[in-house]
Amino acid sequence: QTQVRGFLTTITVLMVFWFAVRTAKFFFVTDPGAARQLWYLYYSPMLFIPLFGFLIALSLGRPEHYRLQRWTALLYLAATLLVLLVLTNDFHQRVFTFPGRPFSDHNNGYAAGYWLAIGWEYLCALAVMVVLFVRCRRRESRSLIWLPFVPVTAAVAYGLIYYSGAHWLRVVLGDLTVTQCLLIIATLESCIQCGLIQSNTHYAELFHVSAIRARITDPDYRVLLASQTAAPYPPAVLRQTETAPVLLENGIRLSRAPISGGHV
Repeated sequence: QTQVRGFLTTITVLMVFWFAVRTAKFFFVTDPGAARQLWYLYYSPMLFIPLFGFLIALSLGRPEHYRLQRWTALLYLAATLLVLLVLTNDFHQRVFTFPGRPFSDHNNGYAAGYWLAIGWEYLCALAVMVVLFVRCRRRESRSLIWLPFVPVTAAVAYGLIYYSGAHWLRVVLGDLTVTQCLLIIATLESCIQCGLIQSNTHYAELFHVSAIRARITDPDYRVLLASQTAAPYPPAVLRQTETAPVLLENGIRLSRAPISGGHV
């Protein structure tokens, strides 16, 4: 579905942005003020990725060119306001508090705005699971409906333990960005594998049963895939098509086109 594909791509871009910000903060930026602003930027993907996950769930099972209803624009507004609340924290300290100086993520506390942002993330995650469960119509999907809950539960548990300050977790899985992005990917991929997010799969089977009389070969014209209506021809005959189409018996014309890794 076109809209689902767009949301998945947006989530991917946000994760790449998250990694870029994290890398800059820990490996390139030395100024404490700039590092703190990069820390605040973490919350752009952290607040928008759950939102786009919810929008994906609302788009499932819809026609190809379906567009979400206008009320969903309010969700963008809510996420944007939360991001702005975090980015402007130095002016009001309604998200992070700093009992001492300098401002740093090593000596901060949490205010009401922080719990509001975390609540938004968890509420979106819960809404995603509820909508996916309700919209699941395939029997095999229902039997595997538990699968996406595994990485989601792990992400929630990881976040709670991480922010509790558990030393052992920070030693074993101390990189918040890496861990959470892997769990996000695992959640989306598990939804795809169990059929909740529908995708185009089984290309080989589809090609075999199609009415197109075609074969796919490697660079040496060894057949890799063939439709059931395609007649077999030796590699020597197939190779003759490199210069021009070959006319065969019964008026059949054998043509060739290059593709990645071979010919069709």
